Amino acid sequence: MTTKNFVRTFYKLKELEDKAAEAGFLFEFKPQRRVFELKNMKDPDCWGWVIRRDGTKVELVRDCTIEEWDDVLRYNIERLNTTEEKTHSQS
Repeated sequence: MTTKNFVRTFYKLKELEDKAAEAGFLFEFKPQRRVFELKNMKDPDCWGWVIRRDGTKVELVRDCTIEEWDDVLRYNIERLNTTEEKTHSQS
């Protein structure tokens, strides 16, 4: 993530959308609520707001550095996958 000796600190929205899509999730910004929504592409009922590990929501792309976003996305994808597994095991 360097360009001419400049190290980028933040992702662009499109990059976050692409990273989520690689994991099978749709990543959208909902400006009216200032939240990011993560939705499983195979099961649209499996969705949630993007939150940090401490439970606070992420409101803007620049709220997190690249390293923080990597952790936040990983955490939320794991959280939603766990929720989906619990839901399907109860059916």
